[in-house]
Amino acid sequence: MSPGLRAGATVLVIDEETRVPVTSAMVLGRNPGTETGVTVVAVPDLGRELSKAHVGVTQGDDGVVRITDLASTNGTFINGEPLTPHTPRVLEAGEVVFAGGHHFRVEPRTRVESAEVRS
Repeated sequence: MSPGLRAGATVLVIDEETRVPVTSAMVLGRNPGTETGVTVVAVPDLGRELSKAHVGVTQGDDGVVRITDLASTNGTFINGEPLTPHTPRVLEAGEVVFAGGHHFRVEPRTRVESAEVRS
């Protein structure tokens, strides 16, 4: 992840199907609920392998994206290594996160996506 990206300059790609702009604070899970100032992303999970609130993703003003396992039941893994619950870890562009049978990654937003968001 290159330094200096502003929040929203990256997207979270979920299962190679869904692209969500990264915000300053996000929670992903099967049924993450709502929280003021936090973008919630409900990921369909018929197998119920994903916790209700599985991972948190943040992007600071410096553009750095961090991911935190929220004490999920089945854990969160990057490159096969488990994340320690409640311990943020920098997530580099292209790294694949495995959580509850799903995979996520961040990548820079394309110009087309930026234009679509403004429309």
